Amino acid sequence: MGPKLEEFRKALLKVQSACRENCDIASHKKAFGETVLPSFDAVLEALDAIPTNTDQLAAIHTKLMDAYRKSGEMLVDYPKGLEAQNKDARLVAYIQDLSVTIRDVEEAYKKELAEYCSEAPKVDCTLSSKK
Repeated sequence: MGPKLEEFRKALLKVQSACRENCDIASHKKAFGETVLPSFDAVLEALDAIPTNTDQLAAIHTKLMDAYRKSGEMLVDYPKGLEAQNKDARLVAYIQDLSVTIRDVEEAYKKELAEYCSEAPKVDCTLSSKK
């Protein structure tokens, strides 16, 4: 998940930075759709590939997946109705929402995963805790 998430963050920053001033909204939307959305899809695919060998681990992982899917929905909605006059406010609001949502969920995920893995030796967390 780590490298894919970093690639997504870089793609988002690149598209965002390219549209700071005198932004062509059509080009921005196109870049967003061609760069940011596919990189986020790669994050979802990487998350989906994480093994969840028990019901408890699957439940923990499902919360993380749900949060990322919700963030993905926000990403898909971002370009809709985007205009020059609302670009900055929408982008800032989106980035803040995404950052808070993902940060909070990742913190909760790490905590729940650590609690789950602390049940060792009953639980093997060697695969589930790799990044």
